[in-house]
Amino acid sequence: MTHFKRKNFFNEYPLLWGYSLLLCMSITLFGIEPNENSVKSVFQSNADFILTNDVTHLGDYVFCRGIAVSESETELSKEVSLKRAELFASSKLIDDCRGKIQWPESISEKFQKTIWKEFLKCDGFEIETQRGVSIYSEYQKGKATVIMVYPEDSITAKVPSFEKIKDLLLDPENYKTKPIQLSVCLELQKENIPQDMLNTFANRMGEKYGRNVKNVIQGKRVDSFVVPESEMTDLNLNSLFSLLNESPYESEICYKIGETLDAIERPVSAKLFYSRGTVEKGCEYSLKCVEKLGNDNPFPNEIEMPEVPWKLFAKYQCVGFEDENLQFLEKYAGKIPLGEDVDAEEVGYYKTGMIAYNDNRLNLAYELFKASASKQITFDACNMAGNVGRRIGKTDEAIAFLLQATVINPSKVYPWVHLAIIFDQKNDSKLKDFCIQKAQSFPLDDWSQKQLNGITKK
Repeated sequence: MTHFKRKNFFNEYPLLWGYSLLLCMSITLFGIEPNENSVKSVFQSNADFILTNDVTHLGDYVFCRGIAVSESETELSKEVSLKRAELFASSKLIDDCRGKIQWPESISEKFQKTIWKEFLKCDGFEIETQRGVSIYSEYQKGKATVIMVYPEDSITAKVPSFEKIKDLLLDPENYKTKPIQLSVCLELQKENIPQDMLNTFANRMGEKYGRNVKNVIQGKRVDSFVVPESEMTDLNLNSLFSLLNESPYESEICYKIGETLDAIERPVSAKLFYSRGTVEKGCEYSLKCVEKLGNDNPFPNEIEMPEVPWKLFAKYQCVGFEDENLQFLEKYAGKIPLGEDVDAEEVGYYKTGMIAYNDNRLNLAYELFKASASKQITFDACNMAGNVGRRIGKTDEAIAFLLQATVINPSKVYPWVHLAIIFDQKNDSKLKDFCIQKAQSFPLDDWSQKQLNGITKK
């Protein structure tokens, strides 16, 4: 009895290192080779069909096709490509076992192949057969094709049930430690997604695309936001996730990711990104994400975002930010969970801004608070920029800063008080009343109560 030895194989053919077929299968070869004359006769009679299919069952034989492509035409490349093609042909015996599994009717053949591939990463699937024969071998223009043949009655394999495959893929020991596609695990789990599965998915995506993608998947606040410039047409998933890392929670990006995942039969993963696309409020694609989710959202958002009549706020959209770190406020103020409620005095500029504010040097104070927000979006910097901005006539910019402050710390009343004052100055009774109602839903300190009394008695 002869066994393939992975270590010796790769020592002999080092250029094959990196191909994972032998990592997930063990083929035991024994006995005599198939009858050569009989095999040739069957092959010659059915060559066209055999050469266009990965696995062909004919009479007493199983024909397996392997194809390998090389980018160069050297003799060494040719030799390696033919060996690779032979290896790929042998692996088709294992692929063929997939067809013997009782799959649920709801799982398409395409997704069956994906699940099977991921299963092989976490289980040492074994198959026994008589030694195969290479009945056909060709190398043309960098493409190697090999046909291996095995006696049908010599093939023995313990084909796993679908339940066993599912259990192995959903075992935390496997999906945490092995290179399994977590999106496949999400599809198999369907609902009640374990937090550690979502975290593992987030960590791997974060390693590949960046911290913001990780935070979006986990439903956390993000570190930065760049206004997307390019049109999102004909982009693949890699490009979309790269964009998501630059513009986290942007609803159109989330929607496009969801659409793409739906198209490749990942509906559960798609719902994750449709759900995250609803975080941004008051826009077309956020509503489309809501429609896609319907009443089924296995990934509810826990970030608290302000409920705002965005259509009324739209006419005050600011377009005056030259600082690229603040330009997101022109369109996305109050819509993206960006910013931290930390001590702004530790960030820079803010402490000096407070000194200028207390000295009534308001124009200087405003520039310093903007500079602090540019360095790091914080509640204090946004709230004070809004406070001072309204006093010096920068009301549209002030509105943007104050809306972002309501996102950073929804438990503080001051942004709503400042907004109520601004809309009172603008004679916008609808938004003034809205902001007053918002402010009055909080416990009010003396300053806040005094400001509201001043505008409600008018």
